[in-house]
Amino acid sequence: MGQRLTLVSAGLLANRPLRRRLAAAGWETTWRAPGPDDAVGVWGRGRTEARALALATRHGVPLVRIEEAFLRGLRPGRAGGGPPLGLLIDPDGVHYDGASRIERIARENPLDETPLLRRAHDGIARLKAGNLSKYNDFDPALPAPPPGYVLVIDQVVTHAEGLGQG
Repeated sequence: MGQRLTLVSAGLLANRPLRRRLAAAGWETTWRAPGPDDAVGVWGRGRTEARALALATRHGVPLVRIEEAFLRGLRPGRAGGGPPLGLLIDPDGVHYDGASRIERIARENPLDETPLLRRAHDGIARLKAGNLSKYNDFDPALPAPPPGYVLVIDQVVTHAEGLGQG
């Protein structure tokens, strides 16, 4: 197994599908205090963030944030959609507050290479063709809004609580 990840949330520890995904990414999850080569894991900016940050600081280890991947699944976990299909496991931050590793890579690296742009455009086309988004519980047969209207989609304030692992 890879690096140990101390989880301070009972909800995260009890979530077997989530722990399996973390294991597949090379993380051995535990509730024990972190050692010098370990990290502390927290769900996004959830309820246990302060406790996880304090533990990581006290032991001088990194804080790793865990979030649902951009293609989450059918519905959020509490709505009966099951666990996320994938995870974002990021030692830099979370994607929704501008501090994530993917955003740092996008800021610091040239992203104008033709093959890279072609892959991005192909990926976007595949997502559109499959009617895929973060949550995919919708009826594609519904009519589009009338011209001149803009659909604004936001997330609820409690979204950072994730699947209850907080």
